[in-house]
Amino acid sequence: MTANRRIPLVERDAVSLLTRMGYDATVFSTYFQRGSHFIPYNLIAYQKNSEGKEEHLWVKVKIAMHRLGSVQTATIFCHDEIQIMHRFFDSAPVALPLRYEVWVSLPTHEFQRFEITREGFCELPAPVPTLAPGGVV
Repeated sequence: MTANRRIPLVERDAVSLLTRMGYDATVFSTYFQRGSHFIPYNLIAYQKNSEGKEEHLWVKVKIAMHRLGSVQTATIFCHDEIQIMHRFFDSAPVALPLRYEVWVSLPTHEFQRFEITREGFCELPAPVPTLAPGGVV
């Protein structure tokens, strides 16, 4: 299956996982122009944290044939996203309640997650979804 055909399936899995993590998530890539070379994010998610503050999350979904072995390798793999988000953060208010993550879909049906912040780029732990009603993850 080609990456272009696999992306909608991966987006669906990511929305499901975000929902189980307590987010209200929406696929947003369908709003970008067809044939666009670069889509800055695929999903937008929202939740209120335990303190009642809003948290917005933009997720870019990418596909890799294997786990990215180091942050340096991931930095190269996510170069376009890093450049775009650094330009965005340069012009955005510091207090903006927005996080930007790159979720790399692996052949093992899991995601390797990375976060781009004003300060840099780092790997995040694997997501731990909360239990769905009935105790099913």
